Amino acid sequence: MNNCFNRLDSWVVKWFVFFHCLDFTLASITQKTLLVSVPLPLFGGQIGWKFKHWETVDDRIRGGVSISNLVPIQHDTLQTARFYGTLDPSILNAGFASQRFIFQQPLDASAYSGVRLTILSSDQKTFSLNLLNSYPKDRGDGRKESMINFKAVFEPSPNSIIELRWKDFKGSNRGRPTNDQLNLSNITGCSLMLQSFFGKQSGDFDLTIQKIELFK
Repeated sequence: MNNCFNRLDSWVVKWFVFFHCLDFTLASITQKTLLVSVPLPLFGGQIGWKFKHWETVDDRIRGGVSISNLVPIQHDTLQTARFYGTLDPSILNAGFASQRFIFQQPLDASAYSGVRLTILSSDQKTFSLNLLNSYPKDRGDGRKESMINFKAVFEPSPNSIIELRWKDFKGSNRGRPTNDQLNLSNITGCSLMLQSFFGKQSGDFDLTIQKIELFK
C-alpha cells in the first residue's frame, strides 16, 4: 500500500512540475510577444518631437528656392508637428523641401514591420518618409555629401493612419531610384519630404503629424 502511495505522490509531483514549467513557458512567450508587439515611439506622444534637433534640407542647398518648416503645435494635451512650406521647382526644374533628424546612435528596427504615422491634417499632396543607413559627411565647402535615402511615398488624408512597411522603402539618390536595400539594424536618421517628382507637384504644402512610431 505504501508503495502505491509513493508512486502516486511521485506522479503528482511530476505533473505539478510539468504544468508549472508549461505555465512559466507560456507566460514567458506571452511576455516576449507583448514586448515586441508594443509600438516603439520615435516622435510625438509622451516623448515629444525634439524639434531643436531637426534640420532643414531644402533644394536651396543646390541653388533652388523651396522652403520647409517643422514647428510645434498643441493638440489637446500633446505636442504635434506641423510640416509646411512652399515647393518651388522653377529654378532647377525639380525641387524638394525636407526636414531631417539624425539619430545619435543607430536604430535597430529589425524586430518591427514598418513605420506608422498618425496624421491630423493634410492638404493631400504626395509626401515621403525617408530613412538613412549612413551619417551625413561634409564635402569641405560647408555642404553635405549626397546620400542614399530609402524612400516610402504616401498620400495622407486628414485624420488618418499611414502604415509604411519595410518593402515600401526604396533606395533613392538625388531623386533617382537605386538598387540599394535598407539595413534595418542600422537606421541612422529619417526625414519628412515633399518633392516635385519632376514637375508633378508644386506650391504651398501643409501636413500635421501627431506621432511617428515603429509597429509590429
